[in-house]
Amino acid sequence: MALSFHTLSLFAMIACRAADSTGAVDICQDGKADSCAASQSHSENPDDEMSLIQAQLQLQRRTASVGEDHGTLAKTTTTDELCKDWPLWKEGHGFTCDKWAEDPDYRCKWWEEGFEATKTHFQHEWIDKYAYHMTKPSQACCACGGGIAYGKQKGSAPPLVCKDWPLWKEGHGFTCDKWAEDPDYRCHWWDEGFEATKTHFQHEWIDKFDYHMTKPSQACCACGGGSTNSPPVAK
Repeated sequence: MALSFHTLSLFAMIACRAADSTGAVDICQDGKADSCAASQSHSENPDDEMSLIQAQLQLQRRTASVGEDHGTLAKTTTTDELCKDWPLWKEGHGFTCDKWAEDPDYRCKWWEEGFEATKTHFQHEWIDKYAYHMTKPSQACCACGGGIAYGKQKGSAPPLVCKDWPLWKEGHGFTCDKWAEDPDYRCHWWDEGFEATKTHFQHEWIDKFDYHMTKPSQACCACGGGSTNSPPVAK
């Protein structure tokens, strides 16, 4: 079916403008709509009409493709891709970071003090893995400037629960529990002379770990050691 001169002109003008903005199809002279219309006005040939229609469809597909590419780029540069909320974090009222993400401008400002994670409420999911006690949304939640950040974003890694070195026992038969009972005194005064040795109380660890001459300050969380340092493995 032959298209009218008006329809052909409209197709040509649309194609010309799209090509001028994207550089995808070169069917216009100097990017001017008038020259596009003039170059097509003398022809009523069905083949020419089909060529114009095909050119228009091609432009539409390419424009849609550009839009999809831009959308993909946007998704890969959102905050969600560059930052992750601390895993399993939940504060004392039972709220997760999703609550702050719903209205960050208000809640990140006013729901900070008094919204800490605690060891006594809603802690069961994280208590054995992370040291979240008394941490705040500004530390845990991307919406408030916290979370685990990637690239140039701000943020920090979640604090992990410290574990004493497994099976560690020093020469008097004490484990790290002894230092945890009174860390202020014992971690200061019971370090030198309280090393683990190959000759005393070593049978539990001697085949697995190289604890000989290691101290409470290395092995015990109460004294600043523990899983913050990797235990030396037996060779």
